[in-house]
Amino acid sequence: MNGRDDYFSSTLELATFIDLSANSLTGEISVELGNLMGLGSLNFPGNLLTGKIPENVGNMELLESLDLSINRFYGAIPSSFCNLNFLNHLNLSYNNSDGENPIRYPAPKL
Repeated sequence: MNGRDDYFSSTLELATFIDLSANSLTGEISVELGNLMGLGSLNFPGNLLTGKIPENVGNMELLESLDLSINRFYGAIPSSFCNLNFLNHLNLSYNNSDGENPIRYPAPKL
């Protein structure tokens, strides 16, 4: 069984897109998800996920799209999200997040 675990781990690291929308998933997002550094899109909307959004999601520097809407997340948006330089789609609506959005966009040049 150990060989299968190793194979799965190395194969998952090659993933660039994960969409588990509306699957009635419960529990918290594993902090290990933040180790998928090559991920460009992560979508978990319409589930029953709880807890805080892991800080290390902000380490996924190639992430272009992140949708964690319609879940039960709480707490502040991780400050590490400032590291997501390629992010062009972010949806955290319909959760119980609080605090300020740590992502600051530069002022447009006139």
